[in-house]
Amino acid sequence: MINGLFADIVADTYTSHETHLYVNLYVEETPEWCTATISPPLIYMPITSTWHTESATVYLTLKENAPAFEQAKIKIRIRSDSVGKHVIIPEGNTSLEIPFTTGYIPIISLNMPDGNYKIVNPQETATFTIDVENLGNEKTEITSKVLNTPEGWTVSILPTTVLDSKVRGGNPRKSIHLDVKPPYGFGYHEERQVIQVSITPSYYNDPTLRGEEHILSFIVLNRGFSTPGFETLFTMLAFIGIALVGRGRRQR
Repeated sequence: MINGLFADIVADTYTSHETHLYVNLYVEETPEWCTATISPPLIYMPITSTWHTESATVYLTLKENAPAFEQAKIKIRIRSDSVGKHVIIPEGNTSLEIPFTTGYIPIISLNMPDGNYKIVNPQETATFTIDVENLGNEKTEITSKVLNTPEGWTVSILPTTVLDSKVRGGNPRKSIHLDVKPPYGFGYHEERQVIQVSITPSYYNDPTLRGEEHILSFIVLNRGFSTPGFETLFTMLAFIGIALVGRGRRQR
């Protein structure tokens, strides 16, 4: 905007000649884990005696090593050329700082190195290994829950696991174990069950900042013959046999 006694006349003169004020915008400083772009980088401003505004948008892209909850800023340089042979609008050169705070990204990677299918005898326990890696940008708590337990079966998993962040220099990997024990009843078993487990990441200091829930399925086939009570019977017979032998020796 130009002002003064003859501002309207001067503005009309430059407008009739389609003369504009060119404003250049570019990013001057950003954190090392961030990139920024401006659109449009060049703004054409009409020369008027009244206020006129134009807008530009700054786009931020955070790299994978951006830490969470960091208070940072970017610096924008704003420059404009002078206008007029006798310089009615001088050259402009200023900067603008835009503050921002990074967010938390609750992302994890899951892997089952031993697979999700096991065959066990009625006396055995099927143990599944779940490798978890924190791909987020802050310390993360993993909440694990068993969604279904078949009747007579025993299923257990560690309810919480804490993973450090690679961005903060910690170890982002740990293993979780799921234990599934089938029922132990007399007779031959051929039982197939599907166990589902829920695994959800959240921020360590604020569990309300949760990520996507992951549902994993594990298949256990309980196959084999079980003889509950026979061991007790054999033990009792052994004691009776020992007692009879001892009694016979005393009678001699």
